[in-house]
Amino acid sequence: MGSFPMEKMCTRDILLCLWSVGGILGLQSSWPQPEFRGAWVVTLANIGWPSSRHLTTAEQKDELVSLLDKLKVANFNAVILQIRPTSDTFYQSTMEPWSTYLTGVQGVPPNPFYDPLEFAIAEAHARGMELHGWLNPYRARTISNNTEGLAPNHIAKRFPQYAYAYGRLLWMDPGAKPVIDFIHAVMMDIVRRYDIDGIHIDDYFYPYPLENTDIPEENKYVDFPDENTYQQYRKDGGLLSKADWRRENVDALVWNISRCIQHEKPHVKFGISPFGIWKDGHPPGVRGFSAFDEIYADSKKWLSEGWVDYLAPQLYWRIGEHHHSYETLLDWWLHQNSHFRHVYAGIAVSFVAKGKWKINDIVQQVNKSRSSRRELSLGNIHFRDIYINENSKGIADMFKEVLYRSPARVPPMNWKNNTRVKAPSTVTCKQGFVTWDRDNLEDVKNWVIYVHSVDVQNDSWAVVNVLGRQIRKYKMDKGGKYALTAVNRYDVESEPTYFANVGET
Repeated sequence: MGSFPMEKMCTRDILLCLWSVGGILGLQSSWPQPEFRGAWVVTLANIGWPSSRHLTTAEQKDELVSLLDKLKVANFNAVILQIRPTSDTFYQSTMEPWSTYLTGVQGVPPNPFYDPLEFAIAEAHARGMELHGWLNPYRARTISNNTEGLAPNHIAKRFPQYAYAYGRLLWMDPGAKPVIDFIHAVMMDIVRRYDIDGIHIDDYFYPYPLENTDIPEENKYVDFPDENTYQQYRKDGGLLSKADWRRENVDALVWNISRCIQHEKPHVKFGISPFGIWKDGHPPGVRGFSAFDEIYADSKKWLSEGWVDYLAPQLYWRIGEHHHSYETLLDWWLHQNSHFRHVYAGIAVSFVAKGKWKINDIVQQVNKSRSSRRELSLGNIHFRDIYINENSKGIADMFKEVLYRSPARVPPMNWKNNTRVKAPSTVTCKQGFVTWDRDNLEDVKNWVIYVHSVDVQNDSWAVVNVLGRQIRKYKMDKGGKYALTAVNRYDVESEPTYFANVGET
């Protein structure tokens, strides 16, 4: 299921070297490196955006525009927006209800009407940023574990026999074929109808286990109540243990989503952000929660088999931290990457905002990620948006002034398509404004403007701005030598077109 014949593979070092020469790390040695700079935007329980389920449409839009503007100023280039937090939606759907966190009542649309996902995509793209839709596949409800008050077309109402109370959660059965098929259809509906850049799943597969205080130590967790589904699998001839069967259920969803996105819209990226430890003791010396054993997430397989376009393991530990150091875990994940996908390690800026970490901990983590670029550590995703939006403990300032001092384009995924779009034509600069032709609009995702810098120790280029595809005119701040490139939907960059801005404007 998705394996790659070994006889078709070069050695890891040779192939990585070829990729580097071929352009994944930049057009030339002095050209800025592309880097994925993402932020998770949480909608669950209104802890991110929107700040309240009782905001007007105009207030919701204003909040999102402000958030995107602040991320753009801090030189982020991607937003991971939670669009299906509890099997309800932040987009117009005939399959599932509007989210309670959007309007206060599940199933009730915004009034005046707008489609938040469509709006978010348009606003992100206008700023030259990517928008990835983040979905929680199996979670049906938080706080309450029953179906009372849910909209009639909620998944737990559609398939009540597969909706289970587990602690204070209501959770759908990942082993039930009607549930699997429905979730798959929901995700593909988004891919088909929206101009989205990626589909993103986080670490909630089977629910995190509940501590069992009533039974002896050998049964420390309350078992997820899917015994009937498992026994039906055994009656149908299945031979796997329950744990292996659960992992196979999750694997099947991941594999099918990956395959269908590639078939339907191959430029759409598929990413997962699993818990940062795959399995206790891997690598040696690492101790902690085992996602493989407890939530049945074989994320190592998804990366090593190439089922994802990027993996963003949630490495929410500092460099040098005992038993689960950031750099130790990142190196381990990178060495599972036999299909050479991108790795964007997740970083918890929330710990800085809450006073548990220092800002320098984030600086060290990002620098470690950059030092492993050759192994395809090509960026980071930060948890979460509100701390950057509010500049908690100077986090946004740190990104702008230290880590992300210049904008960056998103790294290309050459295995999808490595065909270059043609270079911008008829580039002219008059009275401080650069303009260019529209002749390849359909092939273009972004335009990138670079400035040349020369001093005693440096002869290089820096990104001035990453622009949305509709832009054809840009005001230059100062004189100098510049370059303009086009980037296609696969993030493959054209040859540069050079121009000069004579004198300051």
